Amino acid sequence: MIHLRSIDLKPAARRLEGFPFELPVVRKFRGVKFGSPVTFLVGENGSGKSTVLEALAAAVGSVVVGGEDVRTDKTLAHARALAAQLKLAWAKRTHRGFFLRAEDFFNFTRRVNQTSAELEGMAGEFEREGLKGYGLRLAQGVVRGRRPRSRRSASSRSSRCSRGWPSRTRSSSSPRTRPS
Repeated sequence: MIHLRSIDLKPAARRLEGFPFELPVVRKFRGVKFGSPVTFLVGENGSGKSTVLEALAAAVGSVVVGGEDVRTDKTLAHARALAAQLKLAWAKRTHRGFFLRAEDFFNFTRRVNQTSAELEGMAGEFEREGLKGYGLRLAQGVVRGRRPRSRRSASSRSSRCSRGWPSRTRSSSSPRTRPS
C-alpha cells in the first residue's frame, strides 16, 4: 500500500536563499507522485538526493535509527528548513517506519561497541573486587546479557520431567499429560 501519494514544494521555497534552497534539485523541483511502493532517486554526487530524503524524513517525523532525533540533530537543520517548505499528500497517514542514514548506522555500531566494551570492563571489575562463585557468574551474566545456569535449576527441570510434566524437547508423538 502506498501511504504517501506525493510531495511538492510550497511556492515560497523557490525564492529562499542559502543551502539547501539553492540546490538545483530544489530550484527545479516539480513535485513527485508515488505510483509504486518503491522509488529510486538517481543523480550525481552532491545533486541533493540525500538532502531531499532527509527533508522528507523530517517532514513526516520519522524515527532515526542510531543517531539523534530528526527534530534535534544539528546536522539536519537544513533538512528541517526544507521540510517546512514541503507539501505532503497522504493516501493514509502513518507513523510507522524509520530513517537510517549511513552515518547513523556507523554511529549506532560505534555506540554498541562502546557500550559492549564498558560492560565487559564492568564484568572484569567484579572479579577484581573479590566476587567469587555463583555471585560472580551472576553479576558477569547480567552485564554480558547472559543468565547463568545453576545446578539447582537444572535438577529441578529434570525432576519436573520425571514426574510426568512435559519437557521442552518432547517428541511430536508423545502426548502432553499432567499427573493426577
